[in-house]
Amino acid sequence: MEIINMALFSVNYEAAEQFSSIEDGTYEVVVAQAEQSASQGGTDFLDIRLKIRDDFQQKFRNNLIFDKVWINKQTLQYPEWALQRYSKAVKIPEGVEVNTIEQFLGLIIGKTLKVTVKNEQSEYNGKTYDNLNIKKMEQSELPAYSGTVSSEPAPAKNDDLDLPF
Repeated sequence: MEIINMALFSVNYEAAEQFSSIEDGTYEVVVAQAEQSASQGGTDFLDIRLKIRDDFQQKFRNNLIFDKVWINKQTLQYPEWALQRYSKAVKIPEGVEVNTIEQFLGLIIGKTLKVTVKNEQSEYNGKTYDNLNIKKMEQSELPAYSGTVSSEPAPAKNDDLDLPF
């Protein structure tokens, strides 16, 4: 009987970084998930999850960047500047009429863009939180994303706070 010796895995430092904390920088991403949600306190927000592209050589490939666009509690509208920022970055043609939030979310899912992020701290109700904030959105100059975008929810993140922003 011959024993076949197969390695369990090969050491790969990039794989070790894959799900570590994302560093400040600029990343090519794809909109992996975009849906309406609500905080535990009942405030509506758009839950947009950006996956760092894995078809392009960059650090933190496959990691998720979580973006939330909060509804204005007085007007019950999402801030138009935030929707316009996404629209431009994912190259929705100028002049396209968007009639519903559902339509908007459908237009951005699976689209690519480039984001610059910064790790920052915020304080809410006397507690300090670490946040990865999107500081800039730009159009991607890369070809369309060649991977598959899953509409399956990514693993839940324990940050569903009732923040006013």
